[in-house]
Amino acid sequence: MGSRPLRESAAILSLCRFYSSAAPGLRLVLASTSAISYTSVLPSLRALFMSDPIAARADAIHEALLSMEQEAGADDLFPLGYLIPQIPLVFDQLDYDPMDVDGEEFDAVFHQWLDNTFAQDGMSDADQQAVRQLFNLACLQAQASTP
Repeated sequence: MGSRPLRESAAILSLCRFYSSAAPGLRLVLASTSAISYTSVLPSLRALFMSDPIAARADAIHEALLSMEQEAGADDLFPLGYLIPQIPLVFDQLDYDPMDVDGEEFDAVFHQWLDNTFAQDGMSDADQQAVRQLFNLACLQAQASTP
């Protein structure tokens, strides 16, 4: 298997974990589809969560980061590697009613999470700035891709 299918498989599995964490009952569905391609399941998963503005926003940002990673230079690999797994992690910790929020609230929560995490990790100012710049760029790309 070449690099591209592995990257696509990793992205698909990441999205499946992201969606299944948002709806624990979906894990059974995902487990039962292991014999078929996850790509055939993704449109249904996306449709299921697009009525949730926070999930849709987190998904769009996550997709933007994954896309950015495919074309990233060496300087961007650390901040992207730091950000990509954190989007579903932060999303998993949220407790909200989808009817009472808008998608951009995820951005504010994620920035707050970054503040706390940077303090705990003792990350350098330069690394913090690189992470924030790429997150902000992903937010802009996510905004542009959202109808």
